[in-house]
Amino acid sequence: MGTPMRNRNIEVEDLPRYTVSDWEQWEGKRELIDGIPFALSPNNQ
Repeated sequence: MGTPMRNRNIEVEDLPRYTVSDWEQWEGKRELIDGIPFALSPNNQ
C-alpha cells in the first residue's frame, strides 16, 4: 500500500510541468507560472 499523503513531503520538483498549449485547453481561470498552474480567486465585485 502507498504512503498516506499526510506523511509525504511534496517538493516543487515533484510537480508536473505544463505548457501554454496545455493552459489554453483548460476551463476556468488559472495562471501558469514556471509550468505550475495556480487557480485565480473569483472577482467579487
